[in-house]
Amino acid sequence: MKQVITIILTTIFSHSLFAQQITDETFNVQIISEDFEKKCNSFNIGISQDNYFILDNGDLLLSRNNNNSTFKILAKDSYVSDFILKTSFKIEPSENENSSIGVVLKSENNNAIIFEINNKGEYRCINKSDGVEKNLDNNTKNYGWTRNKIINKIDKYNSLELRSEKNIFEIYVNSKLLTTYFIENKKDGVCGIQIGSLTKSRVSYFNLFAKKRIKNENYHSSNKSNEEINASNNDSDLKELSLIKSHNFNDSIKNYIVTIEKTATLNNELTNLNLEQEKKIKSLNKDLEIKESTIKENIKTNKQLLKKNSALEKQIKLEKSKNSNHLENIDKIKKSSNFTEKKIKEETTLHEINNRDLLNSNNSLTINLADLNSKTKKLKDESSRLISKKNNEIMILKENLLSLKSELSTMKINKDNDEVIFKQIQTNYNILKNQKETLETEVTSQKKINKKIKENNKFLKNLFVLKDFELNGTKTYDISKENITTNDNTDIKEVNQNKNFYTVQIGTYLKEVSNSKFNDIENLIKRKTKNTFIYYSGKFKTNEEATSHMMKLKSSGYKNSFVLIQNK
Repeated sequence: MKQVITIILTTIFSHSLFAQQITDETFNVQIISEDFEKKCNSFNIGISQDNYFILDNGDLLLSRNNNNSTFKILAKDSYVSDFILKTSFKIEPSENENSSIGVVLKSENNNAIIFEINNKGEYRCINKSDGVEKNLDNNTKNYGWTRNKIINKIDKYNSLELRSEKNIFEIYVNSKLLTTYFIENKKDGVCGIQIGSLTKSRVSYFNLFAKKRIKNENYHSSNKSNEEINASNNDSDLKELSLIKSHNFNDSIKNYIVTIEKTATLNNELTNLNLEQEKKIKSLNKDLEIKESTIKENIKTNKQLLKKNSALEKQIKLEKSKNSNHLENIDKIKKSSNFTEKKIKEETTLHEINNRDLLNSNNSLTINLADLNSKTKKLKDESSRLISKKNNEIMILKENLLSLKSELSTMKINKDNDEVIFKQIQTNYNILKNQKETLETEVTSQKKINKKIKENNKFLKNLFVLKDFELNGTKTYDISKENITTNDNTDIKEVNQNKNFYTVQIGTYLKEVSNSKFNDIENLIKRKTKNTFIYYSGKFKTNEEATSHMMKLKSSGYKNSFVLIQNK
């Protein structure tokens, strides 16, 4: 109980009592030096069912596939008392929303200190004594995790430096002091790495410094038990991991992973390149405005300097007429004037360089304009094609309209036609008329788009004329900009039909109807338009045959049926 109280009190006052007390001057013996470039001498790494530990692109790649427990790998020959540990790692995306990575300090006989960082930029420090874990920050919320803004979140490296001397522990993250602890009865032990469940992480380096090397005869005999410490005590996993060393795993697996990562990197680079090109276009416009402003300021400065020079010359002449006997003063004034002229020449040279840079930017913008003109021409050709297509559709509709008018006249003369048939034909006529008006509206809209494209081209040409005038010092006027929009048109697909025949329309639906609904219909014909599905029955040479068939359909329940003529 006294020990627990002592730990709590010392932790509360640790920040003020022990902050920045440990210097690195006497820690000049390097115990471990791992950069993970070609080999790993201090850690047993390899592949097992739950762990995937390999060297990859200068990093130690740690991937824990077990979702129930953490895993520790302790460094060989890392038995120390006072030490400085330097390392750097980042947490990569994984299935675990609380993935973590940390270091193990002074681990021996089921005792250790564990400092962890998670993917949310939080940290915690645990003192494990006789198998019992205690949070050193006494944070009972959020499983002991504490947020700190100096800690980078997921997919960013965190450089970590831990200093220990006389049971004082200082922890630095990204070169800033994070926290300090005083922990009693933590004399000696080994160091290592702890990876959380379902966590993927990369370690860049692992360097351990001490004042001197410590030999512990009991360490080698107990090293096996230290390496087997993990939350689940998965013995089979450890045996498999120890059998598979870093130099014995399948090279083809490693090459395959490297290839996948390189491909992903290449895709990211291509995406970034496209974004950079878009940003460059915007940046060119901004640079052009800035350089234009700079030129105007330089011109004003030149005018001011010329005025000053002119005033100085007038002053020199006046002084010569009034003070012919003061040659020394006149020489001084001449020297001052020469200095001013020299300064003007230097500034003029600088302005010429700026003008040259502006011309280069203008040439680049001209190239971009040519590319834009090419795209505009393609858009114009596509618009012309669409207009031609719509005109053809209008002609077809006009022919259908004429045919309907002729049929209407014929049906008026025919005494067998009644008001119901006439109204249905009139309805069909209105539908075709509305379609015609819609297509004409679309053609008008497309013509407006072409007009806007021409006006946009004219605007761009005027813009470059404007820039040339401004470079030559000519006053210009503002040109308004118009947005150019396009409309997508959808073609109406028609069913193949014979030329000039009569048929009976039995229904129009917004969605396609199952054929089983029309099992009693002979010679069923389906036609799909832009927004509807139209169903017909039969093909007849004369109106009388079609009318007779319509009467049969109405008696069968299709009361909205009516006769119409179809053209190819």
